[in-house]
Amino acid sequence: MTDTIDRDSLIRVVGEFARTLAGRYEISDVLYQLVEDVVTLLRVAGAGVSLRDEENKLRPVTGINSLTTRIEATEEALQEGPCVDAFRHGGAVVVADLDDERNRWPHWSSYALNAGIHAVLGIPLAVRGEPIGAMNVYAAERRDWTPTEIETARLLADMAASYVANASDLEKLQR
Repeated sequence: MTDTIDRDSLIRVVGEFARTLAGRYEISDVLYQLVEDVVTLLRVAGAGVSLRDEENKLRPVTGINSLTTRIEATEEALQEGPCVDAFRHGGAVVVADLDDERNRWPHWSSYALNAGIHAVLGIPLAVRGEPIGAMNVYAAERRDWTPTEIETARLLADMAASYVANASDLEKLQR
C-alpha cells in the first residue's frame, strides 16, 4: 500500500464538511457522509461510527453497508473490539492483521474474520478531551496502515466530533 491519499479528493471532502458545518444539518446525514468519504479516500471495505449513550456504552449510529452494520452491531452487543478500545482508551487502535488479535477480542475478531474483514482502524471521537464515540475502518485484506491513512482517518473523525459538539451546543441554546 502506498502512503498516498488523493489530495484533491481530501480537499473536496474537507471543503464540503466546512460548508455543511456553517449550515443546518442532521447528525446522522453528516456521519453517513463521513463514512462514505472514509471508504472512498482510504479505499476500504467499510466504515462505521458509534456514539456513547447515557450508560457510557457505544451504540452504532451509522455504517456504510450491511456488512459494516452487522459488524458494528456485533461489537455493540459484545462491547468488545477496536471501536470500544479506541473509545475507552482515547487512542487509535491500528490492526494490520485481525487474525493476530484473536486473544484480544476473541468473539468479535472471529465474527469479523468470518465476515471477510482482515484489518481495522479504531479512531476515537472526542469533544474537549471527553470521549463521545469512535469510528471503525474495515479492510477486506491484511493491511499495513500508513501514517497518512491513520492521520486522514483521525482528521475525518475529528471533524465528525466537531459536528456532534456543534449540534449539541445548538440544541442547548434552543432550550
